[in-house]
Amino acid sequence: MLQRRLLELALEEVGLHSQKLKITIDHINGRANVSGVEVGIVYPRQFFANAVNLPGEKMRDYYFNGAMPESGGRKQMLQPYVDRAESLIVSSIEGRNNRKKGQFNTDYYSGLRASRFTLCPHQADWPGPKETMWTYRFVEACIAKSIPIVFRETPLGDQFVNGFHFLWDDKEPHVYDEALAIKNRRLALERFTLSAEQHSAILDKLEV
Repeated sequence: MLQRRLLELALEEVGLHSQKLKITIDHINGRANVSGVEVGIVYPRQFFANAVNLPGEKMRDYYFNGAMPESGGRKQMLQPYVDRAESLIVSSIEGRNNRKKGQFNTDYYSGLRASRFTLCPHQADWPGPKETMWTYRFVEACIAKSIPIVFRETPLGDQFVNGFHFLWDDKEPHVYDEALAIKNRRLALERFTLSAEQHSAILDKLEV
């Protein structure tokens, strides 16, 4: 699972090897437990460094790259953007390739960096509680300084998006603000990476 692999990479960055840790994943609620220490969605800090070093010129307005199944409503939500000249909509299951999970995808992040806005539709048939609904794409947009577009049909949970600048799909015109995109990136770095406190707490558990 991608959530687990990203967490393992983040732990390895600070010298914590997953083989020595007990990791449990709560994918529905976007949480994890590392040897008794609760964490949320965690990305390696290296992803932030890699993304910001990619070319940053904004070439288009809207971008989506991911699975577009017939079920779940995502394909229908994206349809209004498919034929817009300022959009790039890519149907791909590359992110579900188990051999590549957790790898920094340069092409994907380059697409995000080149786009003012990233379309973040969830699946309307999400089985979990709506108040904790989340998506990797929202985080990745913020990492790459692309402002997320959230869809009214599948709003993300407040605890996930609180404090971030995002726009609704039905509230056009969408205006890009680079200062707010930079703020999003800083907040994502703070919220979606392993904190010093979490690192210390995990070390304490290992020493018990």
